Amino acid sequence: MDEICVPIPWLEHVVIVDTPGTNALDQRHQTLTQSIVPQADLILFVTSAERPLSQSEGKFLTEISQWGRKLIVVINKIDLLPKEEDRRLVLDYVNQNIGSLLGYNSSTISKDSRNYIV
Repeated sequence: MDEICVPIPWLEHVVIVDTPGTNALDQRHQTLTQSIVPQADLILFVTSAERPLSQSEGKFLTEISQWGRKLIVVINKIDLLPKEEDRRLVLDYVNQNIGSLLGYNSSTISKDSRNYIV
């Protein structure tokens, strides 16, 4: 495991773990992810705009909700969708499915990360 240390006081007790995906070909990746995630205080769940909330991701989100963890869903690659209408469809689809999978409504904020690259 690589470790990156940043001298920022409010991050002193923060540990970020990047786990393998939930639809991995290697079953060890799935097992590793499922053993780490229940210990997390906050989960950043990344799904792709090209195939948002796949069946395996939906199943895993249901497991996360049973663990009672805080959840932020990130839609990756949304800037690759050329039309605003397509981006809105993906956002609506994710919000709707999060609501039906987890039993509560969510709100989504869309930002193009290219505007934040330093």
